[in-house]
Amino acid sequence: MICAFFDVDGTILKINSMLSFFDYWTNNNKLNKLRDSFYKEFKRLTDCQCSREVMNKKYYSFFKGFSEKEIFSQGQLWFNDQILNKDVFIQEVVALISEHKIKGHKIVFVSGSMLPLLEPIGRLLNVDDILCVKPVKNREGILTGDIGGFQTIGIGKKEAILEYATNQNIDLVKSYSYGDDITDMSMMECVGNAVCVGGDSALALYTGDISNKNLKIINI
Repeated sequence: MICAFFDVDGTILKINSMLSFFDYWTNNNKLNKLRDSFYKEFKRLTDCQCSREVMNKKYYSFFKGFSEKEIFSQGQLWFNDQILNKDVFIQEVVALISEHKIKGHKIVFVSGSMLPLLEPIGRLLNVDDILCVKPVKNREGILTGDIGGFQTIGIGKKEAILEYATNQNIDLVKSYSYGDDITDMSMMECVGNAVCVGGDSALALYTGDISNKNLKIINI
């Protein structure tokens, strides 16, 4: 089986799904103190030049105490209001997803975002599977603020893909990966065909560091 692995934010979407959702959710539910605390903390992390992995983990800590069911419900509302019928998709990449589907390739999202946001997008684009961050919940379905399993950002994307390929009998040599950020490099190295989305992206500047001879860059 041949698979096409797609990063989402910056590769399929023009926006950052995580930040877009957080703003939408906190605004709709009048969680002003939580939103202010969130941006104060992320400014601190940015000023300290913390890694994307650290910032990604911190993001999920702000959902502590909220129910998973609520976040899924809010994620669908966010999708309906902010994604569906909006100019947020990179159409060149959406077209590539369709081309892979026609060829019989499996389509898989690999993202540091979470299922409540990615699932409705995946349904819209007819995606087969989603590899993403999994917030931990307790027995009552309340989020703990921690994440479990692979942190699907940076090296975690590669680890998730390798496990998925083993379980699903994926031929990684013939498979594809699409990304736009430097943190996607490890993901792109584990397949035979890597595609950098955006000729002016940060990743495009470092394509020489990707050990993949079948590397392509598409301008958007």
